[in-house]
Amino acid sequence: MGMLAWVMMGLALWHFTIFLPDRFWGGIVGAFLGALIGAIVFGLIVSIPLIVWGSQLVLKLLDRYPAVVTFGGALLGWIAGGLIVNDPAGDRWPVLDTPVAEYGMSIVCALFVVIVGYALKRRNAARIAGDSPNGTH
Repeated sequence: MGMLAWVMMGLALWHFTIFLPDRFWGGIVGAFLGALIGAIVFGLIVSIPLIVWGSQLVLKLLDRYPAVVTFGGALLGWIAGGLIVNDPAGDRWPVLDTPVAEYGMSIVCALFVVIVGYALKRRNAARIAGDSPNGTH
């Protein structure tokens, strides 16, 4: 039902931006300018609140569930491992065409990203604790 509403709104917007400029500004150039201005205004009206509210939602999610950052880093490492094995430069090595190589490299890269992330987190925590005033830790 929601998709139908978006389609109807898009059709109404399209007819509004084509019919009125063509009728009152005369010609296809006026219709094109009206459609262009209408698309820009509609895009700004929709995209700015979507970006603001979406970023607030992501920030609240990350504050409430910090493990999402770890899972996101592991996912990026997993994808990087798959890309490393499937790179066209590695086509001359048949051992890289096996599923073991692809999944193995994906697991290794995911673990690498998570371990480096935890190490950096511990180092920064130790650095902050060392900078505390009056020598208190």
